[in-house]
Amino acid sequence: GKGIDFSAAASGNSGRDNNLLDDYEEGTFTIGLKDSGGSAMGVNNSTGRYTKIGRVVTVEAEVTRNDVQSLSGNLTLTGLPFTSANANSISSAIGQGKFWVDEGGPSTNNGDTVCIPTINANSTEVLGVRTTSSGAQTSERYAQTDELTNGRFVYLNIVYVAA
Repeated sequence: GKGIDFSAAASGNSGRDNNLLDDYEEGTFTIGLKDSGGSAMGVNNSTGRYTKIGRVVTVEAEVTRNDVQSLSGNLTLTGLPFTSANANSISSAIGQGKFWVDEGGPSTNNGDTVCIPTINANSTEVLGVRTTSSGAQTSERYAQTDELTNGRFVYLNIVYVAA
């Protein structure tokens, strides 16, 4: 009565030590923003939802900047609900999904920044990596804090492996 038991499945799972799916969780969390120096950005409308099945975590989050302070460096999303896996583990700690910075669109003459979300090993923070050459300057490789102006938002959709 505490999970789904696959031990009788004809797919070759029988005889294995653990054939019980007993780790399923859904919930909400608060996501934050910071710059490369660790300074937090003011936020509102921070919404995050997750589903965790075993060690696989699916996250959907949106956060709106709510300050005008001058920050610099890489734009980092903080507060994922589970710490990512160690890079030396069998599973990669790098997530799959989308990191989208809404820069205001045509009304501001700024285009949006769509990146690949990247989580360091043993972390709850996400960076947005652009599809550019590896030799590019840091400001060209990652979404930057100055790209997210007051009142604009970042949207994150990611699947990653938890520790």
